[in-house]
Amino acid sequence: MPKIIGFPKVRFNLFDWNTNQETYIILYYQYRKGERLKFSTGWKIKPSDWDGRKQRARQSKRFEDSVYLNSHLNK
Repeated sequence: MPKIIGFPKVRFNLFDWNTNQETYIILYYQYRKGERLKFSTGWKIKPSDWDGRKQRARQSKRFEDSVYLNSHLNK
């Protein structure tokens, strides 16, 4: 098991920003400078429904599951 130095960082990003189709939300876990793990959350979303700055789904009528999805990403 690698030694954790500092505070681990967790980020969410999309697998493919250059599509109009749904794409997977990827979790990046940085546990040491320059070393990270990448996991698929299993959730899919269109890039137009994703807020890259907040790393969460945008709340809109187009994507009604945004509150549910964001609550799972916060766990």
